[in-house]
Amino acid sequence: MTYYLGVDGGGTRTRAVVLDREGVEKGRAEGAAALADARHPERAAEALRDVCFAALGAADSAAPARAVWAGVAGAGREAARSAVELELSRFGVADVCRVGTD
Repeated sequence: MTYYLGVDGGGTRTRAVVLDREGVEKGRAEGAAALADARHPERAAEALRDVCFAALGAADSAAPARAVWAGVAGAGREAARSAVELELSRFGVADVCRVGTD
């Protein structure tokens, strides 16, 4: 089955939802804060990874999802956005990983 992840990464907490190709919710999870920082992109990426894997687990699915879009606090700065996106891609959460601002 094909799944997609949507993530809201904020300064307080991070939330992820898993949807199937028809847009039906299959799972969700909450985790630690995710703040994009070009100097330490791994911090946000690790928080995103953890909540994505937890949401996929709640959906009884294994990674990778087809795609993930994550809106992350601080990702309005291009250097921070691209650094977090690269780190998230390395974790194998989804075939396609995109990060934008929250």
